[in-house]
Amino acid sequence: MTTLLELLSQEPLDIKAISRYFNDLLTEAVAEVNAEFGSQRLCKAPHQVEPLPTDTRQFSSYRTRIGTMLEYALSTAMARLLRERYGDQLLLTFVTSETLS
Repeated sequence: MTTLLELLSQEPLDIKAISRYFNDLLTEAVAEVNAEFGSQRLCKAPHQVEPLPTDTRQFSSYRTRIGTMLEYALSTAMARLLRERYGDQLLLTFVTSETLS
């Protein structure tokens, strides 16, 4: 299997191969998040105790916060996998932004 470092050093870059590498990495990260983060750190009380918001604006805000937490968990898992494989040769970071209108 070709390493990510090898893929990134090729000219021209093989974007499809790099995408496949990250898809495989994401699959591993999702399994890790489902096994550990999701079951241990991401929880919600039952619907009878903590119902989901019904107001469109509140529900959208709720979904945004959950999405941000999941993105952080996935990027953290992916960064850990890359660190295991490549030490300090590669660093995965994430950026969030919000457009104000």
